[in-house]
Amino acid sequence: MNRRPMNRRPLIALVAAGCALAAFPLAAAGDADGPRRDPEPTWTPGQLRFPPPPDNPRFTTLRKIEARALRAAGGRLAPFADRAALTIVRSTEPRCRNGWLTVGLRNGGGRPVYGDLAAEAGPLQVSRPVFSTYLPAAYEARVQLRITVPPQVEAGGYRLRLRTGGERLTVPVTVAAPGPGQDNLACGRLVTASSDDPSGRFPAASVTDGNLNGEEFGVGNGWNDGTASRWPDTVDVALAAARPIGKVVLHTVDSNRYSAARYGLRDWDVQVRTDGAWTTVARSRANASARVEHTFAPVTADAVRVVALGSNDGRFARIVELEVFGP
Repeated sequence: MNRRPMNRRPLIALVAAGCALAAFPLAAAGDADGPRRDPEPTWTPGQLRFPPPPDNPRFTTLRKIEARALRAAGGRLAPFADRAALTIVRSTEPRCRNGWLTVGLRNGGGRPVYGDLAAEAGPLQVSRPVFSTYLPAAYEARVQLRITVPPQVEAGGYRLRLRTGGERLTVPVTVAAPGPGQDNLACGRLVTASSDDPSGRFPAASVTDGNLNGEEFGVGNGWNDGTASRWPDTVDVALAAARPIGKVVLHTVDSNRYSAARYGLRDWDVQVRTDGAWTTVARSRANASARVEHTFAPVTADAVRVVALGSNDGRFARIVELEVFGP
């Protein structure tokens, strides 16, 4: 019998200047079922809406600022981003015109504060226009930000602007037309799985919805099979037509709460369908990473299959997104 969700324990509880920071849930160390329990849905499962409610602490990472970053903060509350520039491919499928980066606030001062981070990108859409958090001294708070290119926005140069108080940070964003091998052929395509979790919180359709945010695993994003400790499991993606393909990228679960090394997919084969027959074109074994890229000799196929053979906890197959590209 499958056990239902996992217990949660406080990860961090900080009290300073009479203010308490809400606890961040973490999987219990001895819970074999991993992320099937936490969190509860925050919208109707299957709608695949983005993002979660603003300022939900379950989607925030809080940690001490590294010494170099602390010196750069100069005693201020300042915004930051994990990259200096971002490029988004303007895919032929609107759902896959997304870019991801980590943003947040650093408290370089000597006392705890409450801070607001505002994000805007002109005609581009940001998933969290405002992020608010409590920060102890010398701590930073990080969140995943998705930037989406609406259908009417053309290729060109844009800017992501981050602001807190008088501090500003600008990240250049390039929207580019897809070059050879850059258009995700799997995006928005039909998905068929060998089984589904009965809760409805892990829909197979979400593995081609363009949402790479592993923090949303279990609230409508990412697939979890429905047969505990029984292998293999399969996920099939039917392409629009037979197309030459040469690269498949698999994203397994990896988040603040559920690391790929503990809960991610470990062993699998990648197969393609040509003239009704399935052929193995790539394999992965002993994986502990969130993202694995498979490149292989180009082959014309009308579907791609992942045959899941094992996960790092031995319980369930977990896939957040599957991308397919031409040569």
